[in-house]
Amino acid sequence: MLSPPYYYSLSQGAFLGCLERFVPKLPLPLYLYDMPTYTKLSIAPETVRAAADIPNLYGLKDSSGARCEFRETMRG
Repeated sequence: MLSPPYYYSLSQGAFLGCLERFVPKLPLPLYLYDMPTYTKLSIAPETVRAAADIPNLYGLKDSSGARCEFRETMRG
């Protein structure tokens, strides 16, 4: 599991850039973890869709409670 860092606020673009650089280098499959209450960043549907093209990224655990955003993510 990977979530945005809680100690440093990132934009959607900066978070996606980090994913693009680091995820392909990891030895294990990775899932994004959206928990904005603790990380200060809700992973936007557009970011999830863009991240879906990154090798080694397999899914999303959504603990945001934002049902509309989750539905939007799933539509993409």
